[in-house]
Amino acid sequence: MPPSALPFRRVLLLLAAFVAVVCLAHLTTRGAQTLAPVPLGVGKWFPVAYGHPRMPSPAQAALGILSIAAFAGAVRFLPRLPERHRHVAVALIGCLAILATTATHGIERGFAHPVAGREPHAGPAQYWHDAVAQNIATVADAGRFIRDYHAIQPTLAEHGRTHPPGAVLFFALLRQASGDRPAVAAGFVCLIAVTLVAVGFRRAGASPLTLLLFCALPAVQVYFCATLDAVIAGLLFLAVAGSARPDPHPRVPSGCPSPSEGR
Repeated sequence: MPPSALPFRRVLLLLAAFVAVVCLAHLTTRGAQTLAPVPLGVGKWFPVAYGHPRMPSPAQAALGILSIAAFAGAVRFLPRLPERHRHVAVALIGCLAILATTATHGIERGFAHPVAGREPHAGPAQYWHDAVAQNIATVADAGRFIRDYHAIQPTLAEHGRTHPPGAVLFFALLRQASGDRPAVAAGFVCLIAVTLVAVGFRRAGASPLTLLLFCALPAVQVYFCATLDAVIAGLLFLAVAGSARPDPHPRVPSGCPSPSEGR
């Protein structure tokens, strides 16, 4: 049975098994932390590194339920699509799923805060802040930023200071494309990252359902709508998938019979 034809019940069982493994990992690490004589650096909500439990509003809860229902419906509808359209459809579904679950936190907390750092207790440590501080709005500004980067780098915030200049320039471009709206820029990040990964899955010959389940991973849900790391991961995966794809026309060394001649 091809992966794209997995029964809906089996998909639910796989998701339930995933939740069970996460809970087991949490209980195991908490027990190890209790018994260990030294701190292990295990977060309170491991394997979720950061976060604080909260009670969602009725609207947020309804949006979350609708997102799950739509995602489940997409899994059942996927085998009915023509094969050549499935990766495109799954990329769109995966992108919408990430945006929908992120929207359960609200526009400001879900989209704007991770990109522009608008949390009241968060310092201006994002690339967005450096793009604003350096007033990068034109190609000439970008050229100046690269030319003087050796002098500018020590003055940048935590993230921009520890990365090449392209990181800040990428968010400067997003800032201009979004009209200085970080929530819209977060949507662009999601669209770019999911598209890169989708092309990589297609080049690797992976099932569209694999891409759909990839978009459902917690780490993808968290980071693919906020960080530069998602775009870097997409580019890296695309490069690996392209280089690992078997050559349909392998070269035959001189003097050796070709496969057709050996038959």
